[in-house]
Amino acid sequence: MAYTTFPEYAQFLTDDNQVAAAGGIERTEMDDGFITQTPIQSLARYELALTYRLMSRDDMESFEQWRRVDLALGALYFAWPDPYDPTGATLRRARIVNGAVTYKPLNTLLEDFTATFTLEYWR
Repeated sequence: MAYTTFPEYAQFLTDDNQVAAAGGIERTEMDDGFITQTPIQSLARYELALTYRLMSRDDMESFEQWRRVDLALGALYFAWPDPYDPTGATLRRARIVNGAVTYKPLNTLLEDFTATFTLEYWR
């Protein structure tokens, strides 16, 4: 299945992005008070809070159109070029957590914007 790709016009901003390794573990409490943990997935899930710069109002509207239509309000997966790969060759199957994106204007003329969201991917 082919996935839509992440918009090329969005410029990655490096702040203090941290990758959080998430669950994949089922915890159950035993009769004796101990808790057992069992892996339930073969891949580990990672979450990453990201910020991208959108250079114009048109870019912001295009990004929102991409999220709303191509990603079905952010629910679908897309091919995300991992900015932490120095070769630029790594594409990850990713999606936006809860489909939520926050747009913030960078100046009073409303010419530049940031798009901030949490991404989840598996590896």
